[in-house]
Amino acid sequence: MSEIKTPFNNLIQAGMTRDAFIARYKELSEEMRNEPAQSVFFGQLSEDAVSRMFDVIQLTHDDGDNCDNATISENDIKRLASFDNNDSSISEEDLMKRFEEILNQNQIVSGPTDSDLPSITPAQGLDILFDLKNVKTQIATTKKQQLEQELEELISEKVKDNPKYKAKKKALDDAQHELEAKKRELASKKRDMQIAKADMERKRAKAENIKDDTEKESLGNSLTDLQNTINGYNSDISKLSADITRLNSTVKNLKAELNEIIEELESENKQAIKQKQAEIEELDNVLANDLREIDNRIEVTQNQLLEQARQAGADSARYTNMGNDGHIGKTAAQALSNAAGEIGVREATGHNDGAQIAKYRNGLDNNAAWCASFVSWCYKGNEVFGYQASVSGIQMAAQRQGLYSEIGSYTPKPGDVMIQKSNGASHTGIVESVDPDGTIHTIEGNASNSVRRVTYKPGSKGYSKISGWVRMSDRG
Repeated sequence: MSEIKTPFNNLIQAGMTRDAFIARYKELSEEMRNEPAQSVFFGQLSEDAVSRMFDVIQLTHDDGDNCDNATISENDIKRLASFDNNDSSISEEDLMKRFEEILNQNQIVSGPTDSDLPSITPAQGLDILFDLKNVKTQIATTKKQQLEQELEELISEKVKDNPKYKAKKKALDDAQHELEAKKRELASKKRDMQIAKADMERKRAKAENIKDDTEKESLGNSLTDLQNTINGYNSDISKLSADITRLNSTVKNLKAELNEIIEELESENKQAIKQKQAEIEELDNVLANDLREIDNRIEVTQNQLLEQARQAGADSARYTNMGNDGHIGKTAAQALSNAAGEIGVREATGHNDGAQIAKYRNGLDNNAAWCASFVSWCYKGNEVFGYQASVSGIQMAAQRQGLYSEIGSYTPKPGDVMIQKSNGASHTGIVESVDPDGTIHTIEGNASNSVRRVTYKPGSKGYSKISGWVRMSDRG
C-alpha cells in the first residue's frame, strides 16, 4: 500500500510497554487525521483493538507471561518485518500475516506447543479472529475507498449534477452507512452473548457437580438470570440480522439503479467506468469470501470456548468436593475451586481492566498488574497473606509466618502459591498439580491478560524464573 504516507513501523519501537504503544498510536492517529490516504490503523481502531494488536506483536514464547514485564522486543519487530523480506519496513499486511501465523500454528487450542510461538487459549484465539476480521475489512475498505474515488473522478460533472443521480447516490451512501453500523452492532452483541454463554456453561457444570445444596441453589438463580440475558441477546441479534438482510437488498438495488443512471447519462468514460466498477465488485467478493472463512473458524473456536468453560465449572466443583471429602486442605481446595472456575476470564481491553478483574482487587480501584490480586481473591483474604496487590506482598507475608520455601528446598503440592522473581519483575499463580518429572501445572491470573492454565517444565525459561513457594496446600 504505497499510498500510505506514515509507515506502520513508526508505531512500533523496541522496549515499548502497552501504555506507551497505545499512546503512540493516539499520537499518530491525530497526525493522520486529515491525510487523504490514511492508513487503516490510524484513526480507525478502538483502544481495546489497539491493545490486542500489542499482544499479537509482543506474543513471544515463554512458559507463562510475566505480568509486570510486557514489552515489545527487537525480536518481535524482526519477526513482524520478515513477512515480506523487508527488515526495515512493517505494513498492515505484515500484521495480518502475524495474526494468521499465531492462529495456524496454535490451531486455537490451549496447552504447550512445540513451535517457537506460545500456546493460546480459545478466548485469545477468538479475540485474534475478530481482530483479523476487522483488519481484513479495514484494509479492503481503504482500497475500496481509493477505487471509488477513482470511479467518481471518471464520472462526468454532467452526470454528478443530474438530480436523479444525486438523489440515488445519497440514498446509497445512507444505506451503506446504516448497514455498516448494524454490522458493528451485531458483532458486538454476538461477542457479549458469547461471554454470557461461557459464564453460563461454567456455572451450569459447577451446579451439576457440586454437592452443597445451598451453593447449588445460588448457582441455579444465577443461571436463570444468565438465561434471561442470553434470551435478550438472541432477540437483539434476530432483529439486527433481519435489518442487515433488508439493507443488503436495498444497497444491491440502489447500486443497480445508480448504474442504470450512469449508463443512460454517461458517454465519454463508459468503458473505463465499467472496468472500475468491476474492480470494486471483485474486491467485495474477495473480502466476502475471506470473512466467510473467518466466520467458520470463529464458530469452531466459540464451541471450544464453551467446552473450556464447561470444563472449568466441572473442575471448580471437583476441587470443592475434594476439600469436603478431606483429600486436600479445605482452604487450598476452595482456592483451587475458585481459580478453576475463573479459567477463560479475560481483561476487557488489555489494560488490567474489566468487571471481573475489578472483583479480584477487593475494592481497590487501579489498573496495576493483577496476578497477586487474583491469588488473594482465590484464597479469599486468608490469614496468611490476606488481600495483596503485589507478589512481594504475598511473599513477605508468608515469610513472616515461616510458610515460604525457596525453589529446590521444597516440592510443591496442589494449592501452594508459586512465586516468580526475575530481573526485577514478578509473577504468581496457584499450583494445580505436579508431575513425577517435576513439571508444574498452575492456574494464573494476568497470564496473557487472562486466567489460564500454565505449564512449567524443569529446565524451561519459565521454570527458571520460579523463586519459591508459599506452602498453602495442607491448610484446613
